[in-house]
Amino acid sequence: MVEKLVIELTSDDLQRLKEAATERGYSDPGHYLMALFAEDEPTSEQLKAELRESLQQVMAGDVLPLDDLWEFLDEADTNDGA
Repeated sequence: MVEKLVIELTSDDLQRLKEAATERGYSDPGHYLMALFAEDEPTSEQLKAELRESLQQVMAGDVLPLDDLWEFLDEADTNDGA
């Protein structure tokens, strides 16, 4: 059985919701909202959205080089053990 939920939003809030859904690769704000509450394995739409976001970060250069990441993780392990 499918039930319907009506949410009252201001125009600005609705626009922000739509933008957040689009930025995360969701074709529909409702799917995005449902994903926020999902407890199971990520859906293929969620995985695609995460992959799309990761690729955008790589293309924009917003990533840490792998060697720097390993160094950071090694330092964090050393500092945790101190």
